[in-house]
Amino acid sequence: MQWSADITKHAHIEDIKVPARAGNTQNYYMQIVHHLDWLEKCFLADLGDSCDDDEDHEPNTEKQAITNYLSPIHLTIDYFSISSALICRSCSSAPKPFRMFATNTTAFRLAAKPSLRLTLEEAIQKYGLPDLASAAMIFLGQECSADLRLQVWQKVCIQQATYHNKSILDSPQTLCAISPTTTNLFRHDWPKYDLEGHSVAQIRIIFRFLSSDLFLAYVQHFHTIPQGNPTNTSALTGMHLLKRTV
Repeated sequence: MQWSADITKHAHIEDIKVPARAGNTQNYYMQIVHHLDWLEKCFLADLGDSCDDDEDHEPNTEKQAITNYLSPIHLTIDYFSISSALICRSCSSAPKPFRMFATNTTAFRLAAKPSLRLTLEEAIQKYGLPDLASAAMIFLGQECSADLRLQVWQKVCIQQATYHNKSILDSPQTLCAISPTTTNLFRHDWPKYDLEGHSVAQIRIIFRFLSSDLFLAYVQHFHTIPQGNPTNTSALTGMHLLKRTV
């Protein structure tokens, strides 16, 4: 073991190969640096969140920051397989509706217990969403009363396959609902080929009506501000400038 190259080999995989596969085969060095910076921010955010967890909530096993972000080897939780097992009724004790479910491309996981329980009117006031009731009515096809009870989650974990190899799953990532803000301009890094075929949105609230088995999210979309260059990105930051859709 004196001359083993395992340590440097694992370091090369985690710090070079994995970030490179997460990119879009353009500007490798810059994208690797951005990826590592993003991982560090996720680690620091999860480390901070771990100190604030409610004792009544189940532990978020995939949020063990040191295991997920700093160790050279870790097991990736397969949300797709767990979701399939739930559908096949392999776990009869799981709360219903199931908190883990998947589409063909993305798997979702919510905590077993919601963060809040509110009426529709309370949610409208707390999250600053005056059109939440009308948006829900359009989506559900029925009128929603102000005293309708709903469960609210602050975050959702998602999982997708890697870009270059669909048989390999990425580690689950956490998306958080953002509280009301007066900031209308955001910067967002994106691959070389602009935002074609994609939407940029801010999650405002994740919820479920007690009368429904559907888990819903209210999101606000953003438009790209034209920059007058081929990549449509800011010359100063190299990133897209976004403006909230009204």
